[in-house]
Amino acid sequence: MTSPQILLLFVLMGGLIAYLGDWLGRKMGKKRLRIAGLRPRHTATVFTVLMGMVIPIATTYGLITNSRSVRQWLTEGPELARERDMLETQIEKNSLEVIRLEREAKDQTNQIKQAQFKRKQAAEQRDTAVGERDRARGQAAGAKQDLVAAAVRERKISARVSLLAGREQQLNASVNEQSNQLVVQQRELGSSRAESKRLFNETEGLKKNSIELVQQIQQLEVEAEGQRRRAETARKEANEAELEMQRTYDKMRDLRLTLMELEGEMANVTGGIEAVRASDVLFRRGEELARLQIQGGLDRDSAMAKLLQTTKAADVVARERGVKPDANGNAAVMSDRVRILPGGTSVKISAEAHMNALAEGIGDKHEDLIIIASSFYNYFSGEEKPVPVIVDVFLNQKIFEAGDEIATTVVDGSLAEGEIWDSVIAFLRADVRSKAEAAGIIPVHGRETSLGEVTYDQMTGLVQQIRRRLRPSRVTAIAAKDTKKAEPLLLKFKVANP
Repeated sequence: MTSPQILLLFVLMGGLIAYLGDWLGRKMGKKRLRIAGLRPRHTATVFTVLMGMVIPIATTYGLITNSRSVRQWLTEGPELARERDMLETQIEKNSLEVIRLEREAKDQTNQIKQAQFKRKQAAEQRDTAVGERDRARGQAAGAKQDLVAAAVRERKISARVSLLAGREQQLNASVNEQSNQLVVQQRELGSSRAESKRLFNETEGLKKNSIELVQQIQQLEVEAEGQRRRAETARKEANEAELEMQRTYDKMRDLRLTLMELEGEMANVTGGIEAVRASDVLFRRGEELARLQIQGGLDRDSAMAKLLQTTKAADVVARERGVKPDANGNAAVMSDRVRILPGGTSVKISAEAHMNALAEGIGDKHEDLIIIASSFYNYFSGEEKPVPVIVDVFLNQKIFEAGDEIATTVVDGSLAEGEIWDSVIAFLRADVRSKAEAAGIIPVHGRETSLGEVTYDQMTGLVQQIRRRLRPSRVTAIAAKDTKKAEPLLLKFKVANP
């Protein structure tokens, strides 16, 4: 039913009922009827008032009968408003989650670019190492050729030295023989001075030749020693070239391994991005899976049993969310923790050691405690491993007493009802929540009602009370009962002048 039709129905119903009321009043006046002892004029007035009251009743009945939207608004209006607010809140959360996932995808894309850049650097280093290896092989080949040439020259020099030594021996033998002949001739032919002088000169010449041969032999030995040193140097250079070639080969092998690792990391990063884009987030980082309130001062076995009870409850929640158990039947397990020390070094704390430390801490504390199991990181659907869980223990002391004021705000009662609802909801989500967290209340991660729980009837009554005042009113949220750190914060409200 459209708005013009509703307006027309209002006009027609009002006119018809006014006419009937006027007609009935005149009729009653002419007959001078009385009701309960009233005068006829007062009786006519009563019937006129009753007909006036019938006008809105009949009009409302007509609207409900002919308009489905009006009927739905009258019967389901507050519920639809509450559902609208819940949907708006969910849309806001989904928008924030989309922004966070886009940021994570951008980070993953940057990691892929860095991996590609490292891969390119590794390829360049590999090409450089290949060039160095080829140059080292060329140097080794040249050194081997120099070594072969030096060996050939050494053999030639050795042969020449041997030949000169033979000639020296021949000359020495000839000198000795001629000296003997000279002595014999001097003894036998003392008169032949000229011959003796000639022989003497020949002997001196042979001696000079022998000295020259000795000098040549010494020079050849020096040259042979130089050739030996050069050959030794060539051998050292060849060995160094072989070592350099081996180092180059090892470097190439390391670069290949690095390249393979980078390719593996890039594949893992790509797979992680695909998982983020295609999978649903079952548990967010820090999201609470289970909590258990206990009394401190328990013995070690009892404390360990409470801790295991908490992890078992977290396992049940993980199964309900759709996590598949592993081969050991676990859907949620304690994960190891890495703690960074002040010096920069890291220490790995196993899940067993962490549980033992928590059990000892529970035994040392005699106050009320709360055990909370939460997700260690974002867990996506489709993962084949259990949800990693971190278990922590907190003191569960009293935070608020019944009647304590939590937060105060001012709401204008002259606003529309929807705007008053929005103001009250914003007051609960912002002021009351921040004050409760600052006081020490531990909220359930992902559950807004864990801080400042209010029933729908409370909210409706509060909004109506503010609206009836038709002016700005000071609204105070008050603790409805004594509340500990891990308990839900139940509220009641006080409305007064600002």
